[in-house]
Formats: sequence, C-alpha cells, structure tokens
Amino acid sequence: MFTPYILIPSIVGIICAIIGYVIGKSKNPQTDGENPSSLKADLDACRSNAKNLSAKLEKLEHEMYELEHGAKATSKMSSPSPSAAKA
Repeated sequence: MFTPYILIPSIVGIICAIIGYVIGKSKNPQTDGENPSSLKADLDACRSNAKNLSAKLEKLEHEMYELEHGAKATSKMSSPSPSAAKA
C-alpha cells in the first residue's frame, strides 16, 4: 500500500537527475583548451615581461649597491679622523 509513495518520488528523482545531467553536458561542451596560437602568444608576452622585469631588478639592485657603498665611502671621508680632531 505504501509502495506508490516511495516509488513515484524515486522515479521522478531519477528522471530529473538524468535530464539535468544531459542539459548540463549539452551547455558545456568539453574542449581541450584554448587555441594553441593564442596560448603561445600569451607565453611569449609573459616571457618578454619577465625579461624586462629582471633587467629592471638588476638595475635597481646595482643602484642600491652603489648607494649603500657610496654612502659608506663618503661618510668615512667626511668624518674627521681622530688625529685631526686632536690637532
């Protein structure tokens, strides 16, 4: 007597699951990725950007080194020596 109360919702649920699966598959066709030529262009752009950034980093590191060591050399020269202070 209680069989239709369990059987009908189960059948409806299975049918809805199958229909939802089919609709979902039809809206999102599987692709292996984007166009390889566009990916190659993106890769080349990233590589050139990385090369520019590494060159800029080297330049900034060199400037920082010059500022640090240049400041130490000038501070040693500008400060009076102890023998000059006694005289």
